Amino acid sequence: MPHNHPAQPRGEPEPGALLVGAEEEFLLIDATTGRPAPRIAAVLPDALELAGSQAQEELHQAQIELATSPCADLADLRAELLGLRSKLVLAAAPHEAVVVASGTYPARWVQQAG
Repeated sequence: MPHNHPAQPRGEPEPGALLVGAEEEFLLIDATTGRPAPRIAAVLPDALELAGSQAQEELHQAQIELATSPCADLADLRAELLGLRSKLVLAAAPHEAVVVASGTYPARWVQQAG
C-alpha cells in the first residue's frame, strides 16, 4: 500500500522530546555479475509500493535511498530500519538485483572495472 505523505513520528511525542531518524543509501547490484545495476526505474515503483515515500530515488540510476520516520528511541529506529531494508530486498529481487549499503557511488571502481 503506497504512502504519499511525509513520514510522521509514531504517536504523539511529548513536547520537547528528541526524535531520531536515519537515511540510508543502497547500491542496486546485478545479482549475477556483482556490478552496479542501473535499475532504479524498475525497482523504485516496487519499493514505493512496499515502503511508500520512505523509498527515494538517488542521483545515480544504480542507487536508492530509504528514510525512516522520526522515532522516539533507538529500538524503534532499529525496528523500522530492519523493516525498510527487508522491503527493499523484496522490491529489488524480481529485477535480478540485490541491495548493498553504500554511502557513496563507487565511480572510481566502475571506471576501472569498465
